[in-house]
Amino acid sequence: MNKSIYKTDLMIVQKIFAHYREPVFNELKKKYTLTVVHSKDDSGIKQIETDYSVIAGKIGLGAHTRLYLKMVPILFKYRPRVVIHEFTMGIISMINVIILSKVLKYKLVLWSHGYNRKKGFNPAKSIGDKLRLLYIKISDALLLYGESDKEMLSKYVDKNKIFTAKNTFDTGALLKIYDELAAKGKDKVKQDKKVKFKYNLIFIGRLIKSKQPELLLKIYELLKDKLNNDIGIHYIGDGESKKSLMDEVKNKNYSDNFFFQGAVYEDDKIGELLFLSDMMVLPGECGLSVVHAFSFSCPVVTYESDIYGPYHGPEIDYVINNKTGYLVKKDDPEKMAEVIYTYLKDNNLQKEFKINIIAMVKNDLSLNSMVSGISNCVEYCMAKIK
Repeated sequence: MNKSIYKTDLMIVQKIFAHYREPVFNELKKKYTLTVVHSKDDSGIKQIETDYSVIAGKIGLGAHTRLYLKMVPILFKYRPRVVIHEFTMGIISMINVIILSKVLKYKLVLWSHGYNRKKGFNPAKSIGDKLRLLYIKISDALLLYGESDKEMLSKYVDKNKIFTAKNTFDTGALLKIYDELAAKGKDKVKQDKKVKFKYNLIFIGRLIKSKQPELLLKIYELLKDKLNNDIGIHYIGDGESKKSLMDEVKNKNYSDNFFFQGAVYEDDKIGELLFLSDMMVLPGECGLSVVHAFSFSCPVVTYESDIYGPYHGPEIDYVINNKTGYLVKKDDPEKMAEVIYTYLKDNNLQKEFKINIIAMVKNDLSLNSMVSGISNCVEYCMAKIK
């Protein structure tokens, strides 16, 4: 088939167009004719549209994670060379996109963690993983977020068709905000934000059970006497646990030390709170908020995972114990409080962590690094088009 039949170089299909993906897609648009196909939902994530995005009709199938996207007419209209499809089994219409790849002769890339991080990957015993592995083998390439995931899945498929693009934000833009805040100094930023405490801990994420935001109350109780109650706890995020959390804070008379900011999407506002904070505490599932924290030289402490959770995203690879943060034995708030206290009281340790963190952001978590990973995958696929 002649290449001239293709109208679009690259099509990316996702459930939603999250606002933090725009810088990545903008860079890809500089290299390829690009169409981003997506729907919308009420997940609480800020969602956008652009001049290169297309809203797909959808049919909800119960839970908001299960849906059918009306992809067939879109694929015929835009005739892409390469389709990168969010690799989520809940997108039932993915099977149509797989089948049409053989008809319309586009190359298909599946993009995700690669497997269910809560259940692991065991195609010998799991029907779902058998199907997931079949999809991977049928596809032309697999795009993952982390090297550890690539290593694991390369046991099952040709590693040459597996590419990685480390999940990140536009860290260059975030570092510019960080430099502006550093020029002001932490004391001035605290003054501007009316934060009176010497020590500050922050939580960013949805206030839901799996994230364990209530653990910060326990951490506060373990630290407040040691720190002469000179400690503030800051929450950025909304969710079903928010009301009960606020009620408990009020009932225990902790309101002077706890601050609920709600959902915040402006990078400069998030940056101010991260910059004035000494550490991000994420006892539950870690994700892209790790990158946000690191962009403002804020280390992260979290629980180590086991088969029962917490089910961290691939960004957990960025939290290197005793270098960029702490990985604490699960369900041990006393140990978590201990490492936080040690860090807060050791200026040399703080300087060392900040050096490690900023180096990681600049060298490994740049926007260009993620875009290059995606582009390498796209070029690999385009080279296979006859």
